[in-house]
Amino acid sequence: MPDSNDHDLLVELRTEMRGVRTDIQDMRSGLATRVLNLESNAVSKIQFDDHETRIRTVEKKADYALTTIRVWGSVAFALLSLLEIGLHFLSK
Repeated sequence: MPDSNDHDLLVELRTEMRGVRTDIQDMRSGLATRVLNLESNAVSKIQFDDHETRIRTVEKKADYALTTIRVWGSVAFALLSLLEIGLHFLSK
């Protein structure tokens, strides 16, 4: 004849298993919600590629501008140096 302690233990285990199943179901639904949220807020490959293209374009323009400034600065420095040398010889 089954012991009442065994019966109580089985009832307790059954109750715990129901709780575990509920917890697992809650985790699944929470995970599904999180995945849907991530997918809706994700950047598409097209958007990423477009962003990369725009960044590269801006970097090239910045490099060109910096090179232009350096060249014109060097030309101006050279002209001022020649002017100073010319004034030095004219003042003698």
